[in-house]
Amino acid sequence: MQKIPTYVVMGFLGSGKTTAITAGIESHKISNVCLFQFEQGLTSPALSDDRIKTFSVDDDPDSIVTQCCEVLHNHTYRELWIEWNGVGSIETFERICLQSPLGDMLDIQHIYYVTNPSWIETQLPYLGAIPLSQIRYSNTILLGNSTNEKDKQYTELAPDSTWIGCQTIQQWTLAKPIQKAKSRWKPYALLILALLFGYIFYAQPTWITMTTAIMLQMVPFLLLGTGISVIVEQYASPYRIEKYLHRSPILAYGLAIVMACTMPLCDCAVIPVLRSLTRQGIAPKVSLFFTMISPLLNPIVLLSTYYAFPKEPMILWGRPILGVILAFIVSQYCGPRIFGRHDAFPPWKQLTLVKSLSNDTGFFGRLQEETLRLLPFILIGSILSSGLQLYLPKQWLHDISLSGSILVIFAMMILAFCVSICSTADAIIARSFISVIPLPGILAFLIFGPLLDIKNYVLLRNLFPSSFVKVYSISLIVGTSILCILYSLIGGYAL
Repeated sequence: MQKIPTYVVMGFLGSGKTTAITAGIESHKISNVCLFQFEQGLTSPALSDDRIKTFSVDDDPDSIVTQCCEVLHNHTYRELWIEWNGVGSIETFERICLQSPLGDMLDIQHIYYVTNPSWIETQLPYLGAIPLSQIRYSNTILLGNSTNEKDKQYTELAPDSTWIGCQTIQQWTLAKPIQKAKSRWKPYALLILALLFGYIFYAQPTWITMTTAIMLQMVPFLLLGTGISVIVEQYASPYRIEKYLHRSPILAYGLAIVMACTMPLCDCAVIPVLRSLTRQGIAPKVSLFFTMISPLLNPIVLLSTYYAFPKEPMILWGRPILGVILAFIVSQYCGPRIFGRHDAFPPWKQLTLVKSLSNDTGFFGRLQEETLRLLPFILIGSILSSGLQLYLPKQWLHDISLSGSILVIFAMMILAFCVSICSTADAIIARSFISVIPLPGILAFLIFGPLLDIKNYVLLRNLFPSSFVKVYSISLIVGTSILCILYSLIGGYAL
């Protein structure tokens, strides 16, 4: 039996699914069309009753498949439209329409989702994961009542899909897309990059050795960070979080310091934790403060700093104290901007930060999912970091050290960003500079590096809005510079 061309329309009750189907059928100009309705709309489709078959997503899937197959066997339809229920899960849809004998009879051409700006802003954030999963599952989103150029902001919910904005759903077949689906160029780009780096590694074996060393150093802490983020995401009670952290700012910051001093979280692990904390209800200021001080107050970091500088109390005490001061100031300014806006962050837009909708994979399933998603960015950061360590001129540091504390501070911040050393080991590296770099430069290296380097910058750009990453980066540069310059003035170092 020849497969039937099939079009699927999803959306919540009242969104205009039936109207969209009617417009689609009319635009195709095909007779002998059948409609499977898994939700009866508020309007009637432009088809005779004998061509409309109604089912419920709550019925037994095997029974639905049997009935659908029987209908298609007994009639010769040239086209099939499916009106899917707005609360029906994607898993149920695939079980009925793809992973069954019915799926062998259907040739699904396109999947649409019908919605409008008002529904996105007022209802979508409070309806759970199913509507969002349907939006991201669809090839094209039909955005009705769209009369404003600002409506393009909603495309962030499904950036890889085509979005069509129209004043009325009846006009969607004539409207121009406000965003077209992205081309599938990534696999080819990754292949080219893999070949390029393969050649570089072949020509420079030292590079691959250093990259492997950085990766081996970072992966355990990545696993630790993603593990903690999954625990926070799946098991932390939003009620308890609000009870203990929202009502008492002093307690919140005090608890953050205690947790940072007792948990072995380095800079390789804190970025995923920051995202999970903000998504679970902790105030963005407190979340950012905790993730900034963690790689500085980490007990392993404190021990390694003592091991590297046992006779330099200004570094032993200056690193954690100045780090906490810097973290508090930056978190107060940048915390409200985590979601991309200073004054407000619409609830619907928080959904743009939801990278995964998997709720039933368990702890290890989510751990694997998050780790595999972040691992490529860690690899890119490691490759860039090792390359800079390998080819950065050694004489550069010595020449800069003769130019005064201000240039030294900026130079060591750039070096910390480029080499991307884990905060548990950066003090050992910094000790090798002690003979040529004054203490303010060493301190800038030890404070700025754990807060912002190449690998963390790549992760931040992947997980948070670019506006936040930009403001956060500038704030760190300015804040670290001011604190280290003040340290130079107090310590009597030449500027």
